[in-house]
Amino acid sequence: MKTTNYKRASFRGRLSSPHLWWGLLTIQSALLGQLDLPGFLSCAFDPAQWKLRGAWLKCEWSGLSRPSVDIQKEANAMKTLLGMGVITHDMVAREFSGFDFRTVQNKLEIEREIMESHGFTAEADAKPEEPVKEEVDPDLEAATQELEDFLENGSPEGRELWDNYRDQLASTQT
Repeated sequence: MKTTNYKRASFRGRLSSPHLWWGLLTIQSALLGQLDLPGFLSCAFDPAQWKLRGAWLKCEWSGLSRPSVDIQKEANAMKTLLGMGVITHDMVAREFSGFDFRTVQNKLEIEREIMESHGFTAEADAKPEEPVKEEVDPDLEAATQELEDFLENGSPEGRELWDNYRDQLASTQT
């Protein structure tokens, strides 16, 4: 009995692939005459014509990808998990788009070619802008250092330092 259950579970697992179901449905429908597929039946059971049979039965299953509450947090989490080596690019692609990684990359390549032919640049290919370096006021930096020293040491001049720091900060923000 356990062997039968094991075989049944194993068989059920193999039939859960959408690609397999698509192939079975296509072959059955062609045999029953429900689908008119010229030339399909001649290649369906001929091992020598496996490429032609594969072309007829090729399908792309796009599984459901669940909606995200905060896509940015989830993307950052996926990036971290990728860096740790606990997930693959394929897992990330399937989670966000429902497609496998290779399919996503092939589609991106096609889109890039189309965009380049029309003079556009894909956002992923754009060079990131260099951050603008703000000049730091040396007086403000000195006041900040004095305040930090006060907070660490608890000197009695702290109130005066705090007032000076607050005034300088207010003058730089206006």
